[in-house]
Amino acid sequence: MNSHTTSEKTSTLHRIAELYTHDCLPDIVELVDQVHTAVSCDVLPLITTLSAEDVADLLEELIYVAQETLNELRQRPAPKAQRRGEPILHLLPRDAPSDQIESDAS
Repeated sequence: MNSHTTSEKTSTLHRIAELYTHDCLPDIVELVDQVHTAVSCDVLPLITTLSAEDVADLLEELIYVAQETLNELRQRPAPKAQRRGEPILHLLPRDAPSDQIESDAS
């Protein structure tokens, strides 16, 4: 990847960050739920000019991108800020003195 491609990618990521706030992802879920309701009620043409086939293609693309994103998220360790609230398990030898256990708990 050359520096031009890297700066283009960084620029794109900055534009995305400006456009999408923390409230945006739930809005996407709500939008897909509304499409589902329209399809279930057989009124899809009331909410979009896209054909049912085009909507299906877009939903398949959304599923693919979402699945790839999940795979990548799960392959990376959680940032320290997210791990902070998780309990830490310390295994001690069975014959550890009780004063060592108390000092580790603090």
